[in-house]
Amino acid sequence: MKFASQEWCDAFKKVVNDDKDLTSWFSDGANFNYKFEIFAEGSGKFQLYFQKGTVDYCGAPQGDTDFILGSDVDTWKKIASGSDAASKLFTLGKLKVSKGPLDIIIRNVVALDKICAKVGLIATEW
Repeated sequence: MKFASQEWCDAFKKVVNDDKDLTSWFSDGANFNYKFEIFAEGSGKFQLYFQKGTVDYCGAPQGDTDFILGSDVDTWKKIASGSDAASKLFTLGKLKVSKGPLDIIIRNVVALDKICAKVGLIATEW
């Protein structure tokens, strides 16, 4: 599936929401209500909306978001393969947050790692 296509987004939403531990990954899952735009340079972008710690929407950009998170394709491939955690690449400046309060990302670093790693569960055409 092509990264960020609607088919890919539907699969990503499913693998994230199907994890029974999802809300426990957040510092306050019941109140985690944020909109993210996520991109892979040269490969596409999508938006991911969380409502009470679960994915409410995943698909084509529809408006303004609270966060913009992204990187180059090679970085996403490292995350998807499990060779590097998203938090490590964030710390190294490879995975960038170009919009949004960093304290929320830092408080929810476990969720960042686990959700980004779900990319590896989808056969992705970059």
